[in-house]
Amino acid sequence: MKPRLYWLEIDITYACGMDCLNCNRMTGIAPGRPEQDVTVAQIDRLINDSVRLKYPWRKWFLVGGEPTTHPELHEILDRIRAYRTSHRPRLEVTLATHGCGEYTQTILDTVTSAFPFLTVLNSHKTGAVHNHFIAPCAAPVDRGEHWASQHVYKGCHISRECGIGMNYHGFYPCAIAGAIDRIFALDQGIASLEQVSRAVLIEKYQVFCRLCGHYRPMRDNSHTLLSPVWQRAIERYSASKREVSYAH
Repeated sequence: MKPRLYWLEIDITYACGMDCLNCNRMTGIAPGRPEQDVTVAQIDRLINDSVRLKYPWRKWFLVGGEPTTHPELHEILDRIRAYRTSHRPRLEVTLATHGCGEYTQTILDTVTSAFPFLTVLNSHKTGAVHNHFIAPCAAPVDRGEHWASQHVYKGCHISRECGIGMNYHGFYPCAIAGAIDRIFALDQGIASLEQVSRAVLIEKYQVFCRLCGHYRPMRDNSHTLLSPVWQRAIERYSASKREVSYAH
């Protein structure tokens, strides 16, 4: 697996009211906190670094959580519009939403009117059970170290289909890795775009794939599956508060 370096998933928030079972951002079992929102200053830094490095971005995805809950979504999109107009006119920008509720729809109507370049990917969710989900919190390491080491990113489609990830704490080989770091507090975010390389991202696979359950489809998605290492991490997350470090 080679990470797709010019596609970027930005988890701008981990706030979401759907509480979907086996969500791969774990927002139901580890609710997002305001300090985990990506700030406008962080978007400014991403854009400034992209311009300075002449980084050839092709696609950006604004994800969550539910991105329409971000209190500065309009300002973020305004910054992206200016960057796109001046530097990357062919940059594809997509906002992924569950589409659920009057508030969400109002925000979608507002931003699609104000930002015509924006594509909306609407999953039209209506409940918490989704049988196509996998079990992200079934860690390979809980099946033994040998199994975990053999599992590392083999056959995983996430980086290929979604690109690299970014959240409030830095860049990651995929956005799910960033969500894992949010809960496990491994402090493995790559601090700047300048430090992002294929070699560094592949090193990060060694850290995160052993904790990621994307190898395991769910036949019955009516319950949340947590392996032991995840149970302990969720307990620690619930009792702790993590500080923001990226772009400050």
